[in-house]
Amino acid sequence: MDAEEKYRIHLAQSVTNDRNPNVFTQDVMKLMRKHQECKFALIQLDVERFKVINEMYGEDFGNDLLKYFENTLKYICNEMQLYVRLTADVFMIATAAEAIFILLLTAAFA
Repeated sequence: MDAEEKYRIHLAQSVTNDRNPNVFTQDVMKLMRKHQECKFALIQLDVERFKVINEMYGEDFGNDLLKYFENTLKYICNEMQLYVRLTADVFMIATAAEAIFILLLTAAFA
């Protein structure tokens, strides 16, 4: 990981007070060890054209939008579904594979 990538991760975490991707990885590994009978899946969410959003509406609006995504993930994810903000506009969810459909339905109506 180069200095620029570390800086981008730091900025991402400072806006949403999100967990560190390394901590997320450790938490996912613990969850998988605890629930060895489950298959897990990773879902990556990328906010398309986020740079354009910042340019058109300003960084404060962009930060509010990212906080909204983070709060929505906090609302829809349970103890078997962990999430993290990887970079400025990329989020990841780790979930039990059989819960993907329920997670997506919950997100659609959140």
